[in-house]
Amino acid sequence: MGGRLSSGRMTDYQQVFRSVYVDGDIDAAVRARAQRTGASGGEAFRGLLLTGMARAVGDVSSTWLPAGRLKARTVFLPAELDANLRSMSYDQRTSENDLIRRLLRIGMSSTRIRSGKPCG
Repeated sequence: MGGRLSSGRMTDYQQVFRSVYVDGDIDAAVRARAQRTGASGGEAFRGLLLTGMARAVGDVSSTWLPAGRLKARTVFLPAELDANLRSMSYDQRTSENDLIRRLLRIGMSSTRIRSGKPCG
């Protein structure tokens, strides 16, 4: 059973419904990516998250202070991805939300570098 997890698209995975609070710039980048690629917001979110996980090296925990008001995003994640995030957050002694925000930022940076223009 399964589709292509690396694409960020959901096909026939067991899914976990996850609510994440993100900074406004991350929310805007997810929306812009979705609009630019014709993907859903969830697909764009998962794509940035997977890119961040692929690019992350070592400990990705950081001291994080919100830049302003946080936006709530709700997405379905493959159960395997959710389990990996839970394990990573436990190993790094950080919350899953903080880890997801950091990985999204890494994904955004990687997208900017590849495209040569801002992701948002």
